[in-house]
Amino acid sequence: MLIKVKNLKVVIYICFSIVYLELLLRSSLFSFTMYNFSYTILSAISLGVITTFFINILPTKRRGVLISSIFFLISVSFFVFFIYYKIFQTPLSLYSVKGVGDAFEFRSIALNTISNNLLTSALYFLPTLLAVVLQNKFAFLNIKLPLKKLLSVVFLITFINYLFVISSPINSQLNNRLFNRSYNPSSNLQHLGLVYSVLLDFNRNVLGNEINLVSLIENEAPNNSIDNIENDNDEEEIKVEYNILDIDFDKLVKSTDNQQIKDLHQYFSRKAPTEKNEFTGKFADHNLIFITAEALHSIAIHPDITPTLYMMANEGFVFNNFYNPLWGVSTTDGEYVACIGLLPQTGVWSFSQSANNYLPFALGNQFSRLEYITFAYHNHTYTYYHRDRSHPNMGYTYFGVGNGLQMKNTWPRSDLEMINITMPDYINEERFHTYYMTVSGHFEYTFNDNYMSLKNKSHVEYLPYSERVRAYLAANLEFEFAMQALVSELEELGIAENTVIVISPDHHPYGLTMDEMNEISNEKLETIYDVYKSVFIIWKKGMEPIYVDKPCSSLDIIPTVSNLFGLEYDSRLLAGRDILSSSNSLVMFRNQSWLTEKGFYDADRDTFTPYLETIKPSYIEEINRAVKEKFHYSSQILVLDYYSHFKTIDDAN
Repeated sequence: MLIKVKNLKVVIYICFSIVYLELLLRSSLFSFTMYNFSYTILSAISLGVITTFFINILPTKRRGVLISSIFFLISVSFFVFFIYYKIFQTPLSLYSVKGVGDAFEFRSIALNTISNNLLTSALYFLPTLLAVVLQNKFAFLNIKLPLKKLLSVVFLITFINYLFVISSPINSQLNNRLFNRSYNPSSNLQHLGLVYSVLLDFNRNVLGNEINLVSLIENEAPNNSIDNIENDNDEEEIKVEYNILDIDFDKLVKSTDNQQIKDLHQYFSRKAPTEKNEFTGKFADHNLIFITAEALHSIAIHPDITPTLYMMANEGFVFNNFYNPLWGVSTTDGEYVACIGLLPQTGVWSFSQSANNYLPFALGNQFSRLEYITFAYHNHTYTYYHRDRSHPNMGYTYFGVGNGLQMKNTWPRSDLEMINITMPDYINEERFHTYYMTVSGHFEYTFNDNYMSLKNKSHVEYLPYSERVRAYLAANLEFEFAMQALVSELEELGIAENTVIVISPDHHPYGLTMDEMNEISNEKLETIYDVYKSVFIIWKKGMEPIYVDKPCSSLDIIPTVSNLFGLEYDSRLLAGRDILSSSNSLVMFRNQSWLTEKGFYDADRDTFTPYLETIKPSYIEEINRAVKEKFHYSSQILVLDYYSHFKTIDDAN
């Protein structure tokens, strides 16, 4: 029996619409590529077939309205992903949908983003408009048996193809990395499209079907990863002390039947620790103020515009090659990396997930064990990203707006006001450690919608930059004023030389385009990785500058600060390394690209750009494996609450 074309029109229309929306999404967010376009077609066929079967169940008269409604939901889904990525420079995960209430606080930013992308936004609803116009033509006859069989076969083939693609251990190099070796929603969205990205997200973070990286690792060449490469030394052996705790990994392996925990014990027992060095204990018994600064970047620091920040960045430790990668959930993942020393698990809010975990190396817990008073503050809603759960678990008495921190209701709120309000809580204590998460530097960077930009507009009006760049600088001036007030108070009380200030950004200012960042950058930014090169400050009054050229990142903050303060920690159990030790450098990005002193590896393009003339043939493979392991085992530490499976740190010391 011949199948009439009119009986296939919904399938055909849905297929074309999905393909259109996928192409629109990719071209509006990324450099357009037809790579892996077959997955877009397969996903379109699958959705078309499923929708057709669902529609066919209903009476004919209702189908037109239903189809219009379905297309509206599909258009809205693609549109929401587009706007979210435009705002946060990262895909919306299924886990993050739970935080839609928090995200609603950024509705003005969302409206501005829509307004700035009005034509593209409208194009997402073109399939819905056509469906409404043509809805009466979609009230087709019931599908007869032969067509049902054909559609069943098409759907089955599509579904089998999907299962094969995500489970195949051997495919093209990029497919193998996308599906098996890593989980990076941004790469998935760029190369596979939205439908497959959502399916992978659902498969991993809802169903919990994470690929077993351990078995993949074991099947590869022996590991000579960056953590385990030791320098050959024929001279007389010098006794070296390491930053480790007294942990008997062999005993721990024998004490558990849990294979995942056993594998973690074995992995960390093989890792080379970092040695204690000339900087170990340099700041012992000092106070510590640790700040995660919203969207701070080296482009915002200038001797005339921000003299205090410039002084701190150039008179303490001067990190010339510090990188601050953007992670999957922007600010909270940036905080997690800097505060916990682990890579975030993709697709979830890692900081929120860690709220019930044992976190012995978080600085609040480390200093609490030394009987320091420990406070944490955030000048935004105290529950945002569930900080009311994660930050007390790091060992802090935590205050935010709505939880004891009363501030003027502006957007964004003032860092200067927060510093002035909170300093009396701790500044007169004998020993203190304070943590701040700031917000004044938050986008949108305009003089109309950003209170901090407007407040400080007069300080930047003379600068020869575009309006958005001046608005960014004006917003960050509030953080400069906050640091002026903090340093002044420390000096007045005579404790500036005994108080260390550590400042790390949560992420780069993705509210600016690369061209806008280049307006004020000292170095021309040409690739997305260039924008991640940023500022990291470790300063106290009276320091002589110490210059550090070694490539490093926010992942290295916890081990570096722990060593500087002479804290008891185990360097094997963290993903980062003490920057000031002789350990090999390694900067990792969310798509598993990486950078060392020997070169840069772009995982999306599978290309290596050497900085040195020669490297050994196995070098790239070794570092790729080390990076893969760090992502995997960081995730396992979080998911399995691994630190709680050995003796408490107090007992281990």
